[in-house]
Amino acid sequence: CATAPEGLNRGGTAEYHRPLNHGLPPRWAPRPIGWPPAQAEQSKQQDDLEEELVNKKELIESVAEATGQSKKVAGDLVDAFIGTVQTAVTNGDRVSLPGFGTFERRQRSARTARNPRTGEPIQIAAAKVPAFKAGSAFKQSVNK
Repeated sequence: CATAPEGLNRGGTAEYHRPLNHGLPPRWAPRPIGWPPAQAEQSKQQDDLEEELVNKKELIESVAEATGQSKKVAGDLVDAFIGTVQTAVTNGDRVSLPGFGTFERRQRSARTARNPRTGEPIQIAAAKVPAFKAGSAFKQSVNK
């Protein structure tokens, strides 16, 4: 316990309990550059992830190189694959590619959530959502 600074004396008491800050600067203290330290590491990890992203154009180039076809033909192949999977899953079918994974449609049930701003409950309707479950060979290749 310590004596309360001027203006912080609550309820007529002469003492107050200071919250433990475990070596961190108080909330009202100016933060040093790079505070909190984990934030810099987190943004660096996000930058690394963004660099490793493969977009559709790069996928088409990779397919063209692997098959020896032109980028136009490879683009048509990728578009045909995506369209076929989308149509099948939309119709409720499962698309299973052994060693890679399974695309399917799942039912998400209705639920009650809370508006984070007001705290009032809101109803979220049931929905059908696409899902992908990785196959065991794919999982093993990722974990190597």
